[in-house]
Amino acid sequence: QGQGQGGQPNPFDSSLEKSELESLQRELQGLEETKNADFAKYLSQSLSPEEKELFFEDEEAFFQNVLNKEEEFLAQRIGDKKNRAAQLEQTIAQKNSFSILEKAESDFLKKNPNADTDAMIDFYENDLPPREKRKLDNLPPDEFFESLYQVYSQSKTPSKKENLPKRTQGTPMDVENADYQSSDGYFERL
Repeated sequence: QGQGQGGQPNPFDSSLEKSELESLQRELQGLEETKNADFAKYLSQSLSPEEKELFFEDEEAFFQNVLNKEEEFLAQRIGDKKNRAAQLEQTIAQKNSFSILEKAESDFLKKNPNADTDAMIDFYENDLPPREKRKLDNLPPDEFFESLYQVYSQSKTPSKKENLPKRTQGTPMDVENADYQSSDGYFERL
């Protein structure tokens, strides 16, 4: 695992992130189990004599102070680790998505060896209208490449509009002497 085609490292391999995430989750679970006891110890060591005196002078201010200290404690002990865990989960999800897309592209190229996926992606990013992009974005990866290839191929074939005659035949009309006030419709006058 971790090696792509030809022995190259796989850029979508998430085994290191998964390992770090598992370790971090075990550590967070342990911290969750002991946070009350750890906080009690932290609080007893960090309260100044003035803060302890608040208990007798202003209970509400004392408890507000305790709650503030608890927030600080949890942010220091757990906050950074939770943020890193969320970051790792996002990276793993992205790598999995890219891996699925890469496999779908590889399967597509096996079926369509002459297709230029780089040109197709460039077409998708720069020439495709937003409505068409949304339609393609909602497709599974294997269908995405097939549908994009169809749209791309259709855009590269000459349209029938190019075969229109350069000049059309019509009936000439004397515009200066035309009776615009008549009750005949425009098309009936021609």
